[in-house]
Amino acid sequence: MMQGDSYDLPLFIQSDDGLITPKDVEEVVVSIGNVTKTLSKGELQFDAESGAILVRLSQKDTFSLVGREDVQARVKFTNGEVKGVTFGELFVDVSNSTEVL
Repeated sequence: MMQGDSYDLPLFIQSDDGLITPKDVEEVVVSIGNVTKTLSKGELQFDAESGAILVRLSQKDTFSLVGREDVQARVKFTNGEVKGVTFGELFVDVSNSTEVL
């Protein structure tokens, strides 16, 4: 990823029964470095083919990231349980351009 990129970041989250689906989740909080996105049930986007949660990152979001950034999520399931997931690091390359297009 490069600063200034804007796209849906796919994240794969598993429960004991396999990949989670929209019916399993009340809310997901995703943190990428200092960027935090809270996605409630009505806002969650899933890729049905791959099973990934899609997290929309704007140009403004990615301009605030640089270098190695930790990626984590906390999931509130419909049964009330809350579980954290660590995805590891995402490398964000410095952009020579700082203009939002």
